[in-house]
Amino acid sequence: MAQIKPADVKEAAEILGICERASFNEIRQMYRDQIKKIHPDISEKSPAVSNEETLRLNKAYSVLVSYCMNYSISFADEDISESLHFSKISYEDFWNERFRDDPIWG
Repeated sequence: MAQIKPADVKEAAEILGICERASFNEIRQMYRDQIKKIHPDISEKSPAVSNEETLRLNKAYSVLVSYCMNYSISFADEDISESLHFSKISYEDFWNERFRDDPIWG
């Protein structure tokens, strides 16, 4: 297996429209949504352009899948708690937790 470079992962995430965090299911859904848009039967672009974009998306998805499947995941209690806390906190709670007492934003 070829070594994946951080720049490759970052570029692949940008191609699929992933910001900073995404679950594997979110990555898969973003890929599916984009691949549907550029399918030659749906897209108004020429078949050659659609094919080129499909190859680009497939490569980006492949890089991200490889990264997700081969990246070590921490099962330490504090890492699990942090991960679950981040994913379950609402935007309002996130904002209040960080900026409630701020004189400008609070």
